[in-house]
Amino acid sequence: MTAAYATARAVKRLVWVGSAFGVAVILSPGSPLAIAGFVFCAVMLAAVIDGFGVLLAALTVRAAIREYRFGTARPAIRFRVRNAQVSLGLPVGYWINYKPVSTGRHTLILLGGVLANLAVAGIALAAAAPRAIASSLAVICVAHAVEELMPVRWKDGRSSAGDQLLHLRSHRLLVEMDDFWVNRHSRVLSPDRTNRVLAAYRDGDLAARLNAHLLAMMLRREGRVAELLEVHARSAAPDEKTLDEAYRGAFVELEWNVLAFAGLPVAEADRAAVRLEQLPRFSRPDRRVWLAVTLALARLRQGRFTEVEPLCADALAGELEPDKRAQALATVVLARRALGQPYAELLAEAQRLSPADDLVAEAAALEAVRDLWP
Repeated sequence: MTAAYATARAVKRLVWVGSAFGVAVILSPGSPLAIAGFVFCAVMLAAVIDGFGVLLAALTVRAAIREYRFGTARPAIRFRVRNAQVSLGLPVGYWINYKPVSTGRHTLILLGGVLANLAVAGIALAAAAPRAIASSLAVICVAHAVEELMPVRWKDGRSSAGDQLLHLRSHRLLVEMDDFWVNRHSRVLSPDRTNRVLAAYRDGDLAARLNAHLLAMMLRREGRVAELLEVHARSAAPDEKTLDEAYRGAFVELEWNVLAFAGLPVAEADRAAVRLEQLPRFSRPDRRVWLAVTLALARLRQGRFTEVEPLCADALAGELEPDKRAQALATVVLARRALGQPYAELLAEAQRLSPADDLVAEAAALEAVRDLWP
């Protein structure tokens, strides 16, 4: 598969160079500087058309968009439209995240940018514009569409439309994982579903890799400790070059789900703590707060109980989702109990907020044992 990606990247470069050369021929005998400027502007325009074509396709098929990011990983503008987080930056790539839809609608969304560029190319050729300009713009738009159909992946987790079309199985996995997440408080287990996701993870499937935190939760719920530790060991921590905050946020969730296993070996807790400490700083305050809570759970599993509550202080002082607040409270409860400090009020609040959560259940179970054998 690596050779296939290398070949696709080489073809993509050839398409780009070929389109630039074609534009130079069409616009000759213009000045080289003017031709270079036109190529640059046309390439940026094609990227804009691609990004917003996908967005338009998603809106057309009524996909529930969770996040849309156009441009760089560090956006210049960030705002919300209803339930969707929107980030805008320089026109270099895009990212769209939406709730699972049918495979047919997912395919249409993937092709949205390609079809938009082909449509603009057709409009340019039909418009009453100078022939050389119209033809050159059409060449760039068609080339961008062809490039997007090449199966390519980037280090930040993004992949081209062509790559995603070749891996539609990933979309079906996403639907299954989303169903698991929506029903995560149910105690009904589905080992067959877990086996499918685990097999895809071992095969290097992108969707399974990017959602390793959900796989870890599945394995933990089913008591499959060896496979849980395998996923933990094989999931590499994002480095400074991995700028995608959503991917790093998912990695923190992976560590949480591993650390939430009550019988976790100390060596695995040590591994998790080192990874969390080495993560680049998050720009979003809520993600920084949850990173601190996850590190607090690592300290709990390491037996460093006095460090737990200070790490959870910001989380408990601020606004958190009920489930996450309950998890932070349960982490503090377990640390206080180990230190012989009062915790009854915190446990009661955690049980009220999320009685079905695994960590809350662990804290409550220990309390039940204490009541039986004071």
